[in-house]
Amino acid sequence: MGGAEYIPTYFLSRPSSPSRVTIRSVSLASSRGSKGLEARVRNRWYSRIKKLSNVLDEIHKVKGWSSKIKFLYDNLPNLKFFLSGSASLMLEKEASSDLAGRYFLVEVSPLSLKEFAELHLKKHVDIHLQRDELERVFPLWIKRPFPEIVEWRDESRVYEYIRELVTERVVKVDLPGIYGVRGPLLSALSELFLSNPGMILNLSSLARDLRVGKQVLEEHLFFLEFAKIIRVVKNFRPSTRAESRKMKKIYPFHLALSFPYHPSLDRGKILEALVAQRMERYWREGSREVDFIGADLQPIEVKAKEEVRAGELGSLIYFMKKYGRKEGTVVYEGTSREERINSLKINFRNIVDFLLE
Repeated sequence: MGGAEYIPTYFLSRPSSPSRVTIRSVSLASSRGSKGLEARVRNRWYSRIKKLSNVLDEIHKVKGWSSKIKFLYDNLPNLKFFLSGSASLMLEKEASSDLAGRYFLVEVSPLSLKEFAELHLKKHVDIHLQRDELERVFPLWIKRPFPEIVEWRDESRVYEYIRELVTERVVKVDLPGIYGVRGPLLSALSELFLSNPGMILNLSSLARDLRVGKQVLEEHLFFLEFAKIIRVVKNFRPSTRAESRKMKKIYPFHLALSFPYHPSLDRGKILEALVAQRMERYWREGSREVDFIGADLQPIEVKAKEEVRAGELGSLIYFMKKYGRKEGTVVYEGTSREERINSLKINFRNIVDFLLE
């Protein structure tokens, strides 16, 4: 190696039978220049094989990885790459710079409830036949949506993992290192928002409290959203321009990010943040508010209770009448059912059923 830049690569040739896979390792030294690299590549055994899949994990740790991958991709059409890494922001930045038109970006989301249940229970789970088991693991899933910690019982250890290896890694290392933004400001903002899911954002007031310019604050909010630490839910208005100016709500990108900062979140905030993971808008007008506005302007209210009376749905019904909606939804902890209030149809959805839809 001798200090040269290199990519440790493992080429998997198409097996002649399901039980045979060929794995070979090489190092591609870049210090000899592109001509030397090209000669080494073309003289290797793998240049004569029809199809190859190259799997590279933690690729971002190799300096200039995207230009090397670009060279290999352009010169060896039989070679296909599967690249992954924990520094997703760095991967996306370099890929868009050097690999434009050559890659497909696949975002791997945290585990769904069904995926978590199958890993935790170690079996296939049918969402209809094994609904009770999904409800049983639900409290575990909301705090452990990452494969590595599915089986962890110690919640303090779970919180430490999420805080240090997920949130703080992004706000203290990735974002400042890649984009030069302020780590301390990102940390303060992430702790504020993750501790208070559904907080209404007042830019002017928050900028004064943090003693930063409004433009600086907006820039750092953008990066927290871009890095999937927070999720911004806009206040619905018929006019798109008006909607973008009104006060927004801030939620964790995934509920699990909040628990390390506020382990005793109340049940209402928990359900609201879970529903927010699918939403982009809410509605507020004077003293009236609807938690979320879904597809086709369907209003959605979230209630942390097993029984909800018609008298508690005043804002929901008001919105439906104002905007001519025939259906509305209430996500709660009771049994899924339908109910008619005058001519309006209200879909009562249990939180687990809603998340499985």
